[in-house]
Amino acid sequence: MLRHLLVLAWPAALAMLLPLPVAGPGFAATAVGCAVMPSQLAAAPRPAATRPTAGLPELSARDLTVLRAAVAEARAHGLDPRDYPLPESGAGGSVGGALALRLASDLRDGRIAPAEGDPRWYLAEQREPLADGLKQALASGRLAAFLEDQPPPHAEYRALRAALARLDQGGALTPVAPGAEIVPWSGDPRWPDVISRLMQEGHLAPAARDEPAAVAQAILDFQGAQGLATDGRIGPRTLAALGENREMRRARIVANMERWRWMPRQIPRYHVMVSVAEQSLRVVQDGTVPLAMPVVIGRVATPTPSFAARISGLVINPAWNIPTGIARNEILPRLRRDPAYLAKHEMRLLNGPPDDPHGLGIDWRALPSGRFPYLLQQAPGPANPLGAVRFDMPNPHDIFLHDTPLRAAFARQDRALSHGCVRLSDAAALAELLAGLPPGAFAELLAEARARGASENRPLARAVPVFVVYLTAFADEAGQIRFAPDIYGRDARLMAALDASARP
Repeated sequence: MLRHLLVLAWPAALAMLLPLPVAGPGFAATAVGCAVMPSQLAAAPRPAATRPTAGLPELSARDLTVLRAAVAEARAHGLDPRDYPLPESGAGGSVGGALALRLASDLRDGRIAPAEGDPRWYLAEQREPLADGLKQALASGRLAAFLEDQPPPHAEYRALRAALARLDQGGALTPVAPGAEIVPWSGDPRWPDVISRLMQEGHLAPAARDEPAAVAQAILDFQGAQGLATDGRIGPRTLAALGENREMRRARIVANMERWRWMPRQIPRYHVMVSVAEQSLRVVQDGTVPLAMPVVIGRVATPTPSFAARISGLVINPAWNIPTGIARNEILPRLRRDPAYLAKHEMRLLNGPPDDPHGLGIDWRALPSGRFPYLLQQAPGPANPLGAVRFDMPNPHDIFLHDTPLRAAFARQDRALSHGCVRLSDAAALAELLAGLPPGAFAELLAEARARGASENRPLARAVPVFVVYLTAFADEAGQIRFAPDIYGRDARLMAALDASARP
């Protein structure tokens, strides 16, 4: 599905690598281990700079006309013009100034804070106070330009806005009723609705509606656009997507436009982007994608958060410092069944008895449940869960990118299988690209490290920004809207929060 992501050049002003936003307060760094503990994480707040400030000047009749036009255009940005009730006539006064500030804030920073709509969103940045900019715009007669500058400058946001416009200008989407799997051409009473929906989505030409081959391809195209397994079968997941009406589709696009307002305004031209919902990674360089790959993400119980960091180096042939939660909840029960478990899996106690690194003399059954006082480390090697390389990217969530020996997972459609970290299908290729190594050089470095039985730290010449984000709607190269499954159910919460934020 990564090939469906829209990739457009970043503005020239972003040529230099800029300081990345940091996560919000309330974090506690832990040893490298890859285990998300949600109770320790606090979502990014709404930027303080967006809160209304007293002392706004009154709007002139001319400014009020400009504001009316901007409010009328708000729906094109996924906003509701009714949230900005202007007086029917006359000057806007202080009410108009407050509404102009509210509109600018909603366009730039979003209608709600990430903590309200997506509690696993941790990207935050300091932004200039909007009230000061609004005052300057009113004083210089540039209110229109000021408001036009507020939406996210990213090409992805503009693509979602264009898709929203096409949806608003189009007709209804025929929802297909749920039920048992629909077998094509079997006489199922819902089949005509399937055909109508495929035509409405643009996947099937009306003249080809009776051609089995064309219809079969249209079903595959629809499944691909929805981020579903392209198996040609109209089973439960495909039926659920076909059952989505126009209003539901619009809400999904609007929710993802809101997420782009939470993104940093400036994204470097060279960066790594992990699309969590799409379960994919791409390297972006000056608008091109030199490398893309499927990835494994966190399970629903241990979801991968949205955050930004910098990849500062590689750890070739890494050891694994096992998080306490994994040791307590997963390894301790195995030790109670088999006291030799650590030795069999090349794990050792870092703070255990000096003469018993594998804990063979410890009575694991006597250790109370919910308590694990030892630090565990698994030796580097082919069986290590981190595989051949781990990418150093310090962050408060203890999440990183790494290789994996479990290759079969990448053949699956649903790859939400990890404790939160991102497992790469081609970690060697990413290591060579980021480190500027020639093809095949990583394999030689790995062989040397494993021959020594040790890990090797290799810093990058320049840290590379990485963005790990949860987006479920985007556009392909042709501008057609594409979706990714809402694996973590975050869309529903965000949509509900947006609905609740409606205000007179």
